[in-house]
Amino acid sequence: MLRIYRISIILFLLILTGCEGGLDELGLGTGTSKIDDYDEIIAFYASKYKLPVKFVNAVIETESAWDKDAVSPAGAKGLMQLMPDTAKMLGVKDSFDPRQNIAGGTKYLRMLLNKFNGNYKLALAAYNAGPRTVEKYKGIPPYEETINYVDRVMSLYKK
Repeated sequence: MLRIYRISIILFLLILTGCEGGLDELGLGTGTSKIDDYDEIIAFYASKYKLPVKFVNAVIETESAWDKDAVSPAGAKGLMQLMPDTAKMLGVKDSFDPRQNIAGGTKYLRMLLNKFNGNYKLALAAYNAGPRTVEKYKGIPPYEETINYVDRVMSLYKK
């Protein structure tokens, strides 16, 4: 009975203070899937940057398969696979920290969507191949990797 009372007080305080991720930090989160590990962070930054949660989830699934420690052969790091120069530009100091990585990745997606007039496919192509490449080709570059990337993210997003 006392344990339930303590948990109730902790939950009340977390809700009252708006503490993000507090349940997981206390070992009280659901932890039922990798998405659950980050859903509060994603919801917060998706809202902040006016992105659909499902879109952010699709990018993370495609980029890292939810592995916060992922490193690509090109050197991209973390859940949203931020390149070191991009991370630095976005103010991300630790790309392996899920909160910083998602904050930076969602901010970058919003920047790209603004740059490409809300066109999700062009923003994704720029996220994958770089904005200059998309500008150079005046659209999705003719790279198999980028074409497949855009198709995969959009497919997961629309599911």
